[in-house]
Amino acid sequence: MSATAPSVSCPRIDPNDSAVVLVNLQERTVPRMHERKTLLRRAARLVDGANALGVPVWVTQQHARSLGDVCEAIAAQRRGAVFSDDSDRFSVLGNGLREALAARGVRSVVLAGIEAHVSVLHTALDLLDTGLTVAVCHDAVSSRRPADLRAALLRLDQAGVLPTSVEAALYEMLGTPNDPRFKALHAVISSDS
Repeated sequence: MSATAPSVSCPRIDPNDSAVVLVNLQERTVPRMHERKTLLRRAARLVDGANALGVPVWVTQQHARSLGDVCEAIAAQRRGAVFSDDSDRFSVLGNGLREALAARGVRSVVLAGIEAHVSVLHTALDLLDTGLTVAVCHDAVSSRRPADLRAALLRLDQAGVLPTSVEAALYEMLGTPNDPRFKALHAVISSDS
């Protein structure tokens, strides 16, 4: 009698039911972030890659009057909506974004943005509470202080958020090199690192 290994299912990022959400990459806050140039470059690559795959990209901003609009470098690339929120919550999962995710049938969300220990963390936890799979691109999130970033990434991992990178998330959403979108995605990923 042979024993069969139990079937284990692990969450995956599938382009057919995924979305990318960029959290609060705003004009007045990005300049204060640790490794801000890398943050913007990696977030831009995530947007370009998602666009190549046809995955929706939504951008959030909070309190735009005081924190500014979405950074021009990101705003110019996105094809999806910008969700503005002036609520008193740290999470950006307001009604507009919640409705957009539901209308599109999104089951997994890839997050990037700032600040990792505030809005990204609270948004990820709220998304988990709704039953969605959540992945955070460790190379496309930041905080003002490195210690806050490290603590946030640890907290996210412990909460069940999938740790990933921009490149790993994009290839996971692609699924196979036989996909006709492979060349376009490879060109995005192979451009400036």
